[in-house]
Amino acid sequence: MNAKWFTLLILAAATAVPCLQAQSTHAGPDSSTPNYLLFKVSELSWDDDIAYVTDVAAGRLGLDTSGGIQRDKATAAFKLTEGYTINKNIAVEGSAAYVDDSKFVTTDTTGFDTTIRLQTFTADLTALGVYPFTDKFEGYGQAGIAYYRIDFEALTQTGEKRKTHDTGVEPLYGLGLRFKFNEQFMADLQAQQHDLGEFGISFISLGFGFRF
Repeated sequence: MNAKWFTLLILAAATAVPCLQAQSTHAGPDSSTPNYLLFKVSELSWDDDIAYVTDVAAGRLGLDTSGGIQRDKATAAFKLTEGYTINKNIAVEGSAAYVDDSKFVTTDTTGFDTTIRLQTFTADLTALGVYPFTDKFEGYGQAGIAYYRIDFEALTQTGEKRKTHDTGVEPLYGLGLRFKFNEQFMADLQAQQHDLGEFGISFISLGFGFRF
């Protein structure tokens, strides 16, 4: 089911922009350059991450978590977004994000520490409602769906590597502000919430991009 939804998500992202380009003859003030590309760097906050990682470590990785789990490394994400402006109030975007290693450490009853590494990938498709404050400055709200994959890896005391992963398709939503330096270049500040199964990720992203 997850693979089916992911396939539909990619197909929708691949066909949405050409269809909109064919149907729209006026895209507001950016009609000459309706397409845009943004590169974003994000700081992440995992909601209820300790409880989630503890459940995975004990239940699926078979680790002794009696000594508790501590977060060992903060996480950053890198996101690439392509968008299309339908008119001054509506846009659509497709994004892919890679979350750098998140590390957690669990201690067993013998005092041995085991590091658990998480790597996360997301791909999403969203619709934006845009409100222009001025010709250069605008705010937006967005909602859509996202595919995600979270890979877990742990190295046990005996040197054994244990792996598992989670995948799914879930809703996402966010708010943002965008400043246009000129007709081509822009900056973007975004807050976004992904609901990933039993927990969530909050993204605070700063990006720069251009229209083409």
